[in-house]
Amino acid sequence: MARLDRYLFAEMLWPFVGGVLTFVVLITGHMLFLAIETMVDHHVPLSGVLRYVSYQVPGALIMALPVATLLAASLAFNRLARDHELIALRSGGMSTWRLIIPGLVLGLIAAGGSIWLSGSLAPRSKQAASDLMRDVVLQQRALVFKPHQFLDTGRGLNLYVEGADEAKDEVSGLHVFCLRPEGPPMLLWAPKAQFGATTLLVPQPRFYALDTNGALTYGDSDSIDIDLTQVGAGSSHRSRGLEDQSLRALWQRAHVRGAGGDRSASLEFHSRLSMAFACLVFALLAGPVTLRFSRGQSLVGVLATIIVVFIFYVVMLWTRMLGESGVLPVMAAAWGETAALSIVALVAIARVR
Repeated sequence: MARLDRYLFAEMLWPFVGGVLTFVVLITGHMLFLAIETMVDHHVPLSGVLRYVSYQVPGALIMALPVATLLAASLAFNRLARDHELIALRSGGMSTWRLIIPGLVLGLIAAGGSIWLSGSLAPRSKQAASDLMRDVVLQQRALVFKPHQFLDTGRGLNLYVEGADEAKDEVSGLHVFCLRPEGPPMLLWAPKAQFGATTLLVPQPRFYALDTNGALTYGDSDSIDIDLTQVGAGSSHRSRGLEDQSLRALWQRAHVRGAGGDRSASLEFHSRLSMAFACLVFALLAGPVTLRFSRGQSLVGVLATIIVVFIFYVVMLWTRMLGESGVLPVMAAAWGETAALSIVALVAIARVR
């Protein structure tokens, strides 16, 4: 049986490698396409853009590993069914569970790689990408200020400029919307603002705010400085800081900080582990799904697995959003879909004849 295991594993290995490379190239290629526009518009060095894209590879690998595992196992089972080797194996007394073992080994390797990437390399790469973008912003500060577009810093400031002059190192028509937890929002306006070394210097902006009675008040404020390192870090999403942390750091935040822990850190921690475990679940699911549909047209089983992948990631994003908003408990949001898919895979294996 060891020889047969090696044979089946070899059938899955190269499709697995090809699936990983293809998926990573698609993700990084899309990011490179977006980065090229930025590079052309703002004269960002090509080396910097390529470095930024390379930092996204570990994160793309985490997303690619479950898909590659499912694709590799599906193609292997599809080839065995197409060439009637599966009939010979089943006639020899080999059960469906025995056929799936090489796929489970591949899934276990992929799951281990996913945990390693999530635990160390991917967070460090995300931090390096954030640092690189901060350096780019500090070197070309007008990069983040696009005329007539809002810039949400995620720290209570929304910036809007009417123009940006890189030659003069300044912006014109600056509007700063300040969200204040202790009071109503406030608007700051200045005709011009000058870039400093790491700050945007706003000389005596005019402020507009509502007082406690709801009446509008306005006047001239003292000069302010806006930290460009914070703007450069940006705030595109809720858990940017959590994505930069290792699994150990997330565990500490989720279970050590206070009596209740950090809900967002717990959700991030369990979501990473659930993504790794999905490699094993997809290895289980590939066999029964492919064998169920491979008796007719040879590629129908593979197409069915691709549909499963699409549904999996859509539902994963949906449950993650529900978990972040508090609609679902953390464990349900992170593990619910993977657990349900595991049950489906086990039932499907039991029903394969």
